[in-house]
Amino acid sequence: MDRSEIREYARILADELTEAPEGLMSDNELNTLINISQDNVVLYMAQHLPKEFRKSALISLTADKEEYDIESDIGVDNCLKVETILHNASGEPAYPLFSTDVNDLWQYSTVGEKGDPEIWFMAEKDVIGIRKIPSSDSADRLKMFFFLEQPDLNEDLKANHDPSSDKYAIPDMPKVMHPLISMDVLVQWAVRGSGSHTSLEKIFDRMANKIISLLSLEFGLTATQRPSTKEYWKGNE
Repeated sequence: MDRSEIREYARILADELTEAPEGLMSDNELNTLINISQDNVVLYMAQHLPKEFRKSALISLTADKEEYDIESDIGVDNCLKVETILHNASGEPAYPLFSTDVNDLWQYSTVGEKGDPEIWFMAEKDVIGIRKIPSSDSADRLKMFFFLEQPDLNEDLKANHDPSSDKYAIPDMPKVMHPLISMDVLVQWAVRGSGSHTSLEKIFDRMANKIISLLSLEFGLTATQRPSTKEYWKGNE
């Protein structure tokens, strides 16, 4: 759904198809609510379905450099939260770096110690720290998984959707979640109208739980259910 369709669905749910001043809400007012609701849906759904919102980026390490700016060093704009960081060396396991708070670093590392990175921490907003400190440059040595802030929708029609030009008409989430944005708009609408929004929140929860139930299903064998490589090759000799 593009912004115009999300807005139209919200008006249908509110049984108010006419824009202000005849109706209660102008299109511009609804557009503001849509952007707020888009963030609300992401915050609600990402905790249940993180894989639907997770992004990744490679981190190149620089000798003697402990801190890396997420935007300028890693190339990620509008990072909402870093989830985890894995090793990314060819031929080696992609095991995760241990995560800790900056206030607890004294328990796990020594200042200035060099070697293969073992720990990551948020040094400050939008800056991650790595310890041990790399002693040499290493391209794409780590892989960071993270969540992005949703860009505000600033176009109505999907034909105008062009992220490369900062034009956004379609939310960056699975299409099946788009109606939740309209439903959340309706909750805000009810608050403005001094009406009860408890029943609307229950409807939102029911819609969201149906999506969560479907998208959280695992298909095929999980890693622990798969035969070991030893057993696989034994059966294929």
